[in-house]
Amino acid sequence: MKIRNGFVSNSSSSSFVVKIKDYDLSENNFKKITFLTQEEIDLLENYGFVRTKQGYPSKIDVSRIKKNKKGDFLAFELVCNQDEVVEFLIKNNIPFIATIHYGQSTIFYEKDAKEIIEAQNYGMVLEMYGLKALEDEEIGSFNVPHSKIPITGYVGKENE
Repeated sequence: MKIRNGFVSNSSSSSFVVKIKDYDLSENNFKKITFLTQEEIDLLENYGFVRTKQGYPSKIDVSRIKKNKKGDFLAFELVCNQDEVVEFLIKNNIPFIATIHYGQSTIFYEKDAKEIIEAQNYGMVLEMYGLKALEDEEIGSFNVPHSKIPITGYVGKENE
């Protein structure tokens, strides 16, 4: 039996975004900041990343991105086993943001970091599993923070 440590994925969809450049808009500077070398860009494009103007992994649809050299980001999308892409990016010390397992979590890696930050996207968890995700341990006990708001907060306001 194979035991995996780290990110474990079943059949799921993941999207990755790597920022090529950004702009410092402080003090009316509008100074371009470059995050990747041309060698790193080539490495990512050879791996299958494509240029895009979209910087949010939850909005990525690689099949709709037109092949061009414009865009301040590189994107990659896959089904299953995102940990191989995560490992590739970390080994090459390339910062990224990704949504994993159909957007249930977002992970962040910064250049030279010693850890990855993972944050659960609780709304997406509830969207996928419904309210049973709040109680059903078989789903994975997500421990979804939530509030219960009386319906009177939404219904009957016009009668007041």
